[in-house]
Amino acid sequence: MALFEWDSIYSVGDEFIDNQHKRLFQIANRFYNAYQAHQARTVLGSIFDELIDYTILHFKDEEELLRQHNFPEFHQHKRNHEKLIGLVSRYKEQFEQGDEGIEARVLDFLKLWLNGHIMGMDRQYKPYIVESSIRTNVRPMQGTQRQTGTQSVRSKQTNRNR
Repeated sequence: MALFEWDSIYSVGDEFIDNQHKRLFQIANRFYNAYQAHQARTVLGSIFDELIDYTILHFKDEEELLRQHNFPEFHQHKRNHEKLIGLVSRYKEQFEQGDEGIEARVLDFLKLWLNGHIMGMDRQYKPYIVESSIRTNVRPMQGTQRQTGTQSVRSKQTNRNR
């Protein structure tokens, strides 16, 4: 069962970032399903770690996109990402300490974050990315790879997993 359903309404106009958002939805659904199935805390903890790691990767990629397009609210967006990472880290600490009910609080947070951040903060840059792409004749990145420097994000991610 899926608690988090992807819909085109969540699209930010960049296929690469949209795919990362979809992956975050998938990981959040795995956490939810493991919680509903009363799986061991080690399973939930592993999924939680994956969610945190992927969120950090996603935020870096998203920030790079915003930097490339000179998004005027870049610094505020980055600060929001830092706050979210801080909050998720506190939830992870509570989870590791065995706080009762933390799993349900994490799921509530995920609902607010995935809906609120994507529909609020992330959707703010959609028109700017599209307009900037038209003005500069640079298309938003598509597919599963984006060039950053001399190495694609996908190959960086592959190297991290080795």
